[in-house]
Amino acid sequence: MKPVIRFLARLYPAAWRRRYGAEFDALLEDDPASWRSLMNVLLGAFKMQLTNWNFVKIVIATAVFGTLTAAIGSFAIPKSYRSTATVRISSSGDGQILYHSLRAVQQQALSRNSLTPIILSLSLYPAERSRVPMENVIERMRKSIMVKPINSQAFTIQFDYTDPLKAQQAAEEITRALLTQSTAIRGSSLEVLNSPTLPSSPTTQNRLNLAAWGLAAGTAVGAMLGLLRFRFSRTVVVGALIGALAGTAGSFAIPKSYRSTAVIRMNEPFEVSKLPARGVLTHMRGRIQVRPIQAQVFTIQLDDSSPVKAQHTLQQAAAALLAENLGDRRYLNSNLVLELIDPAVYPTDAISPNRLAFAGWGLIAGIGVGTIFALFRRPRQAA
Repeated sequence: MKPVIRFLARLYPAAWRRRYGAEFDALLEDDPASWRSLMNVLLGAFKMQLTNWNFVKIVIATAVFGTLTAAIGSFAIPKSYRSTATVRISSSGDGQILYHSLRAVQQQALSRNSLTPIILSLSLYPAERSRVPMENVIERMRKSIMVKPINSQAFTIQFDYTDPLKAQQAAEEITRALLTQSTAIRGSSLEVLNSPTLPSSPTTQNRLNLAAWGLAAGTAVGAMLGLLRFRFSRTVVVGALIGALAGTAGSFAIPKSYRSTAVIRMNEPFEVSKLPARGVLTHMRGRIQVRPIQAQVFTIQLDDSSPVKAQHTLQQAAAALLAENLGDRRYLNSNLVLELIDPAVYPTDAISPNRLAFAGWGLIAGIGVGTIFALFRRPRQAA
């Protein structure tokens, strides 16, 4: 322990070590060298450096420390793999009744009686089952299951687990349970468009993102420490408030944007290059976004300041795309078959502007401007 404490003592400023180094070594010889002593030396070195460093050095040091801590901590997070299935709803009944019926089916499919056999048959969560009651294990599994709507007639079932094969197998069982329970809904049926996938890469452990968050957190902590050290707090707080208010006010000057989405299935693995290269996708390039959902299912999306125009324009674009595909099959002997699974939806909520994000960026900009103002203002006052 003492060699570690001697090493940490090098973190003290050089001037302090030259003056008090001999006394510190003598004191360390008489100390029992506990973890408490180690923390006292580490915190003492940090305080001494904080006293001697300027604002820029404090921010840089804490930013580097935050980045390294987050990057190293990311290796302690277990990998998680996500298997996804796509399901379509076909119904001739009332939409409100169907919604409540599906909610009931989902609750039944995710009940204890349904999930317990899946956990036991696939040997999921073995460590947790040896430590905590089964109810806690079931609750954890529920949190790993996500049912996300694509539009009014399709949704995805997702399950996250540390083993990719078991993630797929569990997703298959969950989907099967959902389909079994759905037979009780009159006038409707569920169809699996895409079976649960076998994930090839983890969904978590984006170490670059974690390091970026560590960098941001370290920079923020360093800025606060620097403000406390140099008493810039009032100027920076005023700048932050002005920035947040300006960002929020500015967001109201940006027109709202609505997004309509249509879902299309193809008879081959999805590749953008396989879609008709001429016509609507070329003519409306920049307005239409093509995004894959599953191996053979993709969406086309269009944004507009009017929800009616967004839906109407996307309906025309989808019809044109299918017509182009039909022409390619008829005259160019193309084997690609496109099928419109769900027509363009009417968007009810705007996707932008994100006023909270504008306020956040305004807050960050205000802090930066306030800090710069305080740094350049102090020498002039002293002069």
